[in-house]
Amino acid sequence: HLELEKELASFMGTEAGIIYSYDVSTVSSVIPAFLKRGDLVVRDEAVNYAVLSGLDLSRAFVKEFRHNDMADLERILELVAEADRKKPPKVLNRRFIVVEGLYQNTGMICPLPRVVALANKFKFR
Repeated sequence: HLELEKELASFMGTEAGIIYSYDVSTVSSVIPAFLKRGDLVVRDEAVNYAVLSGLDLSRAFVKEFRHNDMADLERILELVAEADRKKPPKVLNRRFIVVEGLYQNTGMICPLPRVVALANKFKFR
């Protein structure tokens, strides 16, 4: 499997690659690699166990919105923006919206174009 990682990295033109043998371990280890303490995550309430585990391990501050409810997501993002206007954070934190394209727990599809539009509007990743 190490040889396959090398070949895939070469094919993709990257320095290295990693292959996980179990899908749950992929998400639960990649999320904390990108997030850190002090980051803000707004997540859909229906994300799967692996995503929840990764968020817990990341030590980021997490808020949740109702499943696939873009009005509720926008309400939460507006509350964050309002809090920033009242009391700007001392240290800039990174901000993320976490959803699934196709929810494992519900089988529903995320309205990704609307999520991206809100992320851009409120300067979230």
